[in-house]
Amino acid sequence: MATDEAARHGLYNRLTEVLGEDHSDTLMQHLPPTGWGDVARTRDVEAARLATTRDLDLFRAELHADMAGLSSDVRGEMGGLAADLRGEMGQLRDDLRGEMGELAADVRGGMGELAADLRDEMGQLRDGLRDEMGQLAVGLRGEMGSLRDVLRGEMTELRDEFRGDVGELRAGFDGLRREMTGFRDEFRGDVGELRAGFDGLRVDIADQLRAQTFAMFAAMVTISGVTAAAAALL
Repeated sequence: MATDEAARHGLYNRLTEVLGEDHSDTLMQHLPPTGWGDVARTRDVEAARLATTRDLDLFRAELHADMAGLSSDVRGEMGGLAADLRGEMGQLRDDLRGEMGELAADVRGGMGELAADLRDEMGQLRDGLRDEMGQLAVGLRGEMGSLRDVLRGEMTELRDEFRGDVGELRAGFDGLRREMTGFRDEFRGDVGELRAGFDGLRVDIADQLRAQTFAMFAAMVTISGVTAAAAALL
């Protein structure tokens, strides 16, 4: 009969009354959680291990055999597939070569036609440009002639104006030169007068210095005579 949790709890309570709580805990820890029929023994575990090992060895052998057969089948299928692919690749290469040859021929023909069209268009464009360049050259020659005549007229007027301005500048320069000549003559006269006045002033100063010197000498002689007379009286 299976032991349920209620029976285990009743047994624990009874053991606690008889043996005490500590002994009851120790005894309950040694009891299995379920019946003894669910507890595996050591020889049961070893037998199970041996059986499992035999099963694994048998499974490994069967797996190796299956893998060897599968590998052989795969090699055969891969060989057939490779042969098929080689044939298809060869056929595809031949087809591509043919198509490329046809395309190259078409491209050569198209390029030849395009080159011919371009030559014609370039010839027409060259002729048109030549005509336009000729017309443009004629127009430019006319405009250059007109511009040259206008420039000649303007240069003539500018030359005449320049000559007039130069004449006026020359006349002004001549008048300025005459004024400078008169100023120089006046300056020379003023300098002569200043020199003459300076010479007269120098003579006057010399005469005054001589007169003062003579007066001082006479005064010194008089003082000396007076001093001698006073000394004689003493």
